Amino acid sequence: MSRIQTVLFDWAGTIIDWGSVAPVFAFRAVFERFAVAISEAEARGPMGKSKREHIQSIFAMPAVQERFVAGKGRPSTEADVDVLYENFIPTQLDVLATCSTLLPGVPALADTLRSRGIRIGTSTGYSTELDQFNRRAAAAQGFVPDAGVCASDVRRGRPAPDMLWTLALELGTTSVLESIALDDTPMGI
Repeated sequence: MSRIQTVLFDWAGTIIDWGSVAPVFAFRAVFERFAVAISEAEARGPMGKSKREHIQSIFAMPAVQERFVAGKGRPSTEADVDVLYENFIPTQLDVLATCSTLLPGVPALADTLRSRGIRIGTSTGYSTELDQFNRRAAAAQGFVPDAGVCASDVRRGRPAPDMLWTLALELGTTSVLESIALDDTPMGI
């Protein structure tokens, strides 16, 4: 087996915000604001995708679409996705203020990895603005990755491997066999 050169972490649920509470709360709040109640399971279903794609996936759920049609009198459109996404960002920022605690041991793990010459990258389905918030919160708690990428930085979000490949290249990995990716969602893995 090759020597591990990089470890690539997902943010929410993997190293910060145990249980990915922030996006679930924000998705539910935004849909509720537009008169469509969604369950926690529906909010979690597409977890790991970019947040705009996440909203599209929620709308694609037959039960959610039925509730939308019952409330609005028409099927959802891309314009509805855009409106919900525009409302999601500020809602998510408000929620992140209370959901930005690192999981226990993250700074110590980072120190151990670096002492072995392993570089650390992070990826997220969040936008740049949300990613920057998490980075500032994590830095205040003693964790700073060597590189990071978010869904808005690449052409394709999860489940495509673009974020992980971008990180591996940025960190100078010579082979994907020398990287480990850690994520709390099947979409991310």
